Amino acid sequence: LLYLTWKTADVLIHRKESEGYKMDTNLNWLRSPKFEDEDKTRVAGIIYIMLLVIFAGSLVISITNFLVGSVGTAFALLGGNLLILNVIWITRRGYIQTAASALLLVLLITVTYILQAEAGIHDVGSITYPALIVIASLLLNRRNFVIITTCTIICVAILTLGELWGWFITKPISREALPADLVTEVVILTITAIAVGMLADHLRSSLAQARQEISERRSAEQSLRDSEVKFRNI
Repeated sequence: LLYLTWKTADVLIHRKESEGYKMDTNLNWLRSPKFEDEDKTRVAGIIYIMLLVIFAGSLVISITNFLVGSVGTAFALLGGNLLILNVIWITRRGYIQTAASALLLVLLITVTYILQAEAGIHDVGSITYPALIVIASLLLNRRNFVIITTCTIICVAILTLGELWGWFITKPISREALPADLVTEVVILTITAIAVGMLADHLRSSLAQARQEISERRSAEQSLRDSEVKFRNI
């Protein structure tokens, strides 16, 4: 629903601008940023949609946890959403790698803080860690990917060793399935599917463009060789 709302607003803004209307700056925040580099614009659009989807998903999980009595988790997610607003600003400034790294770090810190206050490494929210690594591998360059992966391993170690050595006290694991667990799993899997799907489409589009450029270059080289042969014959 959030994606369709964002896409509709983007189409309406583009239509109004094509008709000569000057849109309000505040309304322009509803659309993904545009840059001179087409590839940069495409990646920024993917990150922008991810930010909006994660923002909405965090709100859903925070409301669910608030209703079941997990007030600390709800406020932690709301705090993470405030940090996501800063990442949106970084994205619009054009710092794409910084924005992507900041987004993953915000999610990593927020999830780790929530897990240590809940059931620790046994909590259902721990499925976020492999999802973050998958998204990082598709979105970040090699250096930032190594940093995010290392931070993820450190967070998992903190949760495990913290529970073993008594750094924090986790809640007892419930043997019964709770509605909040279902909401959390569905939101995490949905966000991961959307992110990976968009990034995979971006990779396929880039690969197709690269193949087209290679084909055009080979055709130009062949035309040049044919022209050289004709010139020598003349």
